[in-house]
Amino acid sequence: MKRHPFLWGCVLVFWGLPQGHATEWKFVAEPLAPFIQQAAGASGQPTGPMVEVLQAVCGRVQQVCSVEIFPWRRAYKMAERGEVEGILPFFHAVERERDFYFSDMVVESAFTVFVVDVSSLKYTQPRDLDGHTVAVYGPSGISMTVEALLKSGSTGHAEIELSNMIVLKKLAGGRYGGADAAVGVLNRDVGLFLLKTEGIQGLRTAGDLKKVRYGIGLSRRKVSDLQYRQFNDALKALIQEGKIKQILDRYAMKPAA
Repeated sequence: MKRHPFLWGCVLVFWGLPQGHATEWKFVAEPLAPFIQQAAGASGQPTGPMVEVLQAVCGRVQQVCSVEIFPWRRAYKMAERGEVEGILPFFHAVERERDFYFSDMVVESAFTVFVVDVSSLKYTQPRDLDGHTVAVYGPSGISMTVEALLKSGSTGHAEIELSNMIVLKKLAGGRYGGADAAVGVLNRDVGLFLLKTEGIQGLRTAGDLKKVRYGIGLSRRKVSDLQYRQFNDALKALIQEGKIKQILDRYAMKPAA
C-alpha cells in the first residue's frame, strides 16, 4: 500500500480499537508562516511549529495523521463540514463552538497594527483608528475581529484583502492613503516574518489590537467527545513535560500561558 508522504506516527491502534482498525486522521491548514508553511521542493511537505506540535500529539496517542495545505476559506469549510478531522492553527471564538472542539492553546501571538515608519500613530484603543482605512486579510478570524472592533468603537473602516502580503505591500506603497490615514492589521508573527523574508521596507508595528492564542480545532462532525478528550489530554501532557515549549523555542515563539 502506498504511503501518504505527509504521514507520521505508528499504525498501531486507533485509540483503543484492535489492530487493523486504524484510520488516518486528516488535518487542513492554510499556509501561515511562520506557524505553518508549505516546504519547497517536490515533496511540498507542510512544516512549522504547529505541524510539529500536531505530530507530537498524534505520536502520543499512536494515531496516523496527515496535513494538507489549502486556502483558508476552503480549509475552514472542509473542517466545518466534517470532511476532515481538524484544522490548525486555530483560535477560540464563541461562534465556532457549535462546529469545533478546541484543544488547549499552544502558542501566543497578537493581532498587531502595522503602519508606515513616518506615521505618528501609537495604537492603544479603538478610537485611535478613527478615520483610518484598516486593511486586513479576510474573510478570516482576524478580519472578523477588526470589523467587530470598528463597529463598536471607531469610525475607521475595514478594507478586506486577499492576502497578508497584499496588505503589507499596499500599505508600504501608500495605496490606502497618507501616513496617518491607513494601517494594516496582521498577526504579529506573520507580519514580521513577511517583512523580513520579502524585504518589505518602511513599515513598523504600532501596538497590539488583541492578544491571541492558537491551538488545534477538531471537527465535532468527525471526532467523538472521547477522542477529543484523549487527544487534548495528550497535548496537556506534552505541555506539562515541556515538550511543546521545546518545539516553540526552536522557532522563537511564545508558548500560550
